[in-house]
Amino acid sequence: MKMIRHKKILVAVSILVVAALAVGFFFINFDQYNKNLAAELAKPMEQALVDRGGVKACQDGDSGRGPDNRRPWYQVFYQMPMDKNAAQSLASEVASRQGYSLKHATLKDRGPVSVADQFVDAWYFDNTSKNIPYGDIQPGPVELAFIVDDSNSTYNCGKRTSQNSVIGISIKLRDFK
Repeated sequence: MKMIRHKKILVAVSILVVAALAVGFFFINFDQYNKNLAAELAKPMEQALVDRGGVKACQDGDSGRGPDNRRPWYQVFYQMPMDKNAAQSLASEVASRQGYSLKHATLKDRGPVSVADQFVDAWYFDNTSKNIPYGDIQPGPVELAFIVDDSNSTYNCGKRTSQNSVIGISIKLRDFK
């Protein structure tokens, strides 16, 4: 009788251990699975903005691993303690340090930027300098865009600020294979 009871306890404990390991494995892999690779590419550029006094206002993105979207993308906005001209120079410098060469969007050459005509002047882009570094995504260039505008712009995440300008970073990758 005691032997049967010990076996039942051993079986129950074994089931709990296996279940705990399975749950742990799921959450470890789930975290990796949901990582936004576009946001990963933005991290060094974001850090450069923070190092120059930038304060994150908002961010948005998608890992591209859901049923509704296969393309990773990320967009973030920073409030900056400098005028618009200094922010434009900083955006160019930050992008350049990561191997990008920003081009000012115009009405005739918007690159990957799709905004209304009145907003084009605030955008800078590069969709040719760097290829996507991830093997599980379709090959092609990273689509990088910077938005640089004064603090009263529509790119300020709806927040009032005493900062002088706003810098946004937008990164789009291609679809997962």
